[in-house]
Amino acid sequence: MAPIYLCPPELHSYIASFVCLTDSGRSIRSFSLVSRYFQQITEPYLFHTISATGTPNLLALDSSIRRTGCPLGARHLYLAPCENTPSRGPNKPLIQAIQNILARAHPTLETLTLDLSSSPHESTLIFSHIFRTSFPRLRALALSGFYPNPNTSTVNFPKLRRLHLSGNRNPCGLLHAESLPAAFPQLEDLRISGLSMAVAFALEIEGALHSSSSRSPFLSYPGTPTTNTPGPYPASIFDSVPHQTSPALSLPATLRTLSICPSSPLGQTISSRSSVLKNKAMMTTLRRVGNDAGGKGKIKFILEDRAALEAGDLRKDWEEAMEGKVSHS
Repeated sequence: MAPIYLCPPELHSYIASFVCLTDSGRSIRSFSLVSRYFQQITEPYLFHTISATGTPNLLALDSSIRRTGCPLGARHLYLAPCENTPSRGPNKPLIQAIQNILARAHPTLETLTLDLSSSPHESTLIFSHIFRTSFPRLRALALSGFYPNPNTSTVNFPKLRRLHLSGNRNPCGLLHAESLPAAFPQLEDLRISGLSMAVAFALEIEGALHSSSSRSPFLSYPGTPTTNTPGPYPASIFDSVPHQTSPALSLPATLRTLSICPSSPLGQTISSRSSVLKNKAMMTTLRRVGNDAGGKGKIKFILEDRAALEAGDLRKDWEEAMEGKVSHS
């Protein structure tokens, strides 16, 4: 008998608990394959950290989780279907699989990343489901895809500190009223990426930062197309921007960092002149926000370099979130 088998099971279980902290789950799976004995020892920790890329792997993960009889106890979860072929409608088995996984994992999750950027038919349904689900221990959440505004009827994310939203080009209304403060009362780090032609949302950011410093219940957007437009742009590109007094814009009182990452610049050959002008106006507004915010308020505003967000970036952020890091700030 090998010397390691002479150790008490409690010590083996203790070792397994440390193994599952080392990476995204590969080590604990390898440990479980050593023998039937270690398969039993590692079973309570096998789903501590879960990473599944590709729809077949997600479906297999759902099947495996439904077969296990012990509590899942998942702490960290990364899911990325990576659909390469366009579909005409929602992939119902995929939606059901993700919902089943979340149903078993949500009570204990601490970090959660869902990359549904290649699954437009599924993302809104799944993200709406997430916002309606209670995650009592979650501290870091990243969603990539067509996300809706968070549900504010209940506090489902009481401990969330870090939030990354990506996939909506112009998420107007995200900062209106108590949307974020009510949903994420302890939020400290907010990152919004993938903005494009988002003049209205850029002004919304400017208004929310102003509101957080002035605490005024109502505020007007900064000017009209004829008096204070962000740069020498025609008034037509501001048709969708409200110019009158708007409902209060607010950010969580605990927020310390607001990071904005616009998408890559649009090329002249693939975009209309109006689209190019809207992008330029958005960037002008965001740069103005950065200049005005420059260390004056309690919220640090970061305008990141324009770059397309890749799946690898989301995974890297997820792995750093497990270690409590914030790479972009």
